[in-house]
Amino acid sequence: MNEEKLEVVVEVLRQCRGVKRLKLLTDEEKRRLLEVEAEVERRVILGICPSLNLGVREALDRPFTVAMVIQTSEFPYPHHPHMRIVLGDMVVGEQVSAKDRVSELRRSPENMFLWDNFVVYRSRLPRDMDGRRRLRFLYLPRPFPALQDLAEVRDEVLGVPSAEGDKSVKTLLGEMSSEPTLGTSLIGFSLR
Repeated sequence: MNEEKLEVVVEVLRQCRGVKRLKLLTDEEKRRLLEVEAEVERRVILGICPSLNLGVREALDRPFTVAMVIQTSEFPYPHHPHMRIVLGDMVVGEQVSAKDRVSELRRSPENMFLWDNFVVYRSRLPRDMDGRRRLRFLYLPRPFPALQDLAEVRDEVLGVPSAEGDKSVKTLLGEMSSEPTLGTSLIGFSLR
C-alpha cells in the first residue's frame, strides 16, 4: 500500500517542470547530506554570520526525501521569502518578494540591501560581539504546492541545499553537467 502511494508521489515529482533527475534517498544518503550541511553551517557566510538550513534539515527529517536535479528557470519554486537573518526571535534581515514593499523599505536610510530584495534592518543589528555571535542566516523550509493536493501526502516541505550540498546531490544523482542553471532541491514528506 505505501509502495503504491510512494510511486504516485515520485511520479508527480518526476512530472514537475524542470526536473531533470530525481532519487528517493536512503537513510544513509540523508545522513551524509545532513553532515555536509552541518559542516557548511559552522562557517560564516557573506561575512555576517553562520547559517542554519532549516529547509534542508526538515526535508531530511521526514520519513521520505526525494533529491532532485532541476533546471532552475523552469522548476516551480514556491515564490515566498525563504531567507532571513535572525537574532533569537527577532528578524534582523529578510528576503522581501513584494516589489511595492521593497520600494517602501528602500526609502528609509535605516535599511540596507544586501541584494535587490534582501533587506537588513540596521536598527536591529546587535551592537555587541555577543549579539553578533548569536546572529543566524536561516534558509527556511517552504511548502511544495505540487504535492499539497495529493491525498497520499502530508507534511511536505522543500529545502534548497547549500552550494556544497548541491554538489553532493548532483554527485549522488550522477549529474555530470556543470551548467549554471542546474540546481537541486530536496522534497521531504510523510505518507497518509
